[in-house]
Amino acid sequence: MLIAIEGERSAAVVASLKGSANGSWNLSAEPEVETLAAFSTPLDSVRQIAGIAATETSILLATQKMWG
Repeated sequence: MLIAIEGERSAAVVASLKGSANGSWNLSAEPEVETLAAFSTPLDSVRQIAGIAATETSILLATQKMWG
């Protein structure tokens, strides 16, 4: 889940989520849930935090070794 933060609210949002990233998005969070059906609960909770301007969610379906 990539997260954009409004104005000067970074400290409050980071305190709520813990972690940081660089680029177009300010934070990257990895919600851990038991089932795909439960996935919307943490997403909805994050989107309700004051100061979050936008989120984008991706689901990793599989991984492949690309180099080495």
